Amino acid sequence: MKYLEAVLKESVRVIPTVTKIGRQLHEDLKFKDGRIAPAGSSVVVFFEAMYQNPKIFPEPEKYDPERFFNNMHTFAFVPFSAGPRNCIGKY
Repeated sequence: MKYLEAVLKESVRVIPTVTKIGRQLHEDLKFKDGRIAPAGSSVVVFFEAMYQNPKIFPEPEKYDPERFFNNMHTFAFVPFSAGPRNCIGKY
């Protein structure tokens, strides 16, 4: 079953069911390069870009379910969203 779960995750990584999420910041967000997005700003996370980033997913063009057997950042793969609004079917 673990391999089947990895196959499903990799399939969603390759063809995401949710391509982006938007949020409004409740507090300032400071980026690593020093820029600041002030509270009240709208931000969008594009999953397609994240899932094709070789820094997050090495060889992103390769279909490799086994990549999910390795440790990765908690928010590297968020198929529907993250946090308290994650997935309505989960609760």
